[in-house]
Amino acid sequence: MPFAIDSSQAVIRFTLSGTLTNQDLQELGSEAERLDRSFAVVPHRLTDCRPITRLEINFGGVLALARERLKLEFPNTFKSAIVAGDVVQYGFARMFETLNDHPQIVIAVFSDEAEAMRWLSEPGTEPFRPQMAFRTTTN
Repeated sequence: MPFAIDSSQAVIRFTLSGTLTNQDLQELGSEAERLDRSFAVVPHRLTDCRPITRLEINFGGVLALARERLKLEFPNTFKSAIVAGDVVQYGFARMFETLNDHPQIVIAVFSDEAEAMRWLSEPGTEPFRPQMAFRTTTN
């Protein structure tokens, strides 16, 4: 199974590794649902995609996962940070973020785990807003 789940800390950690398929996404969704049902208050989570070595997923698999998650009702709203290690992982993570329209799950995609953990540790469930630096030029 190309994923591991650690629920021993305040933030649940999902680590995806090796080759990830659409079937793996479905199994991950089922495991997440079982875990979510065990909490009176669902904790925030971090999904680390960086150990993935090969992606064998497609739009249909990502859409199916998003649709399955949409069917669920949680006792609270929570944040879900996804850490991507390369542009392909980032693209699929953003696809999932875009397809997720569950009112109780706030997803953000990061390339840096420390930044993801900072967002998860912030109070509330506001969407992630990256800090933008604007330069002004004078002629």
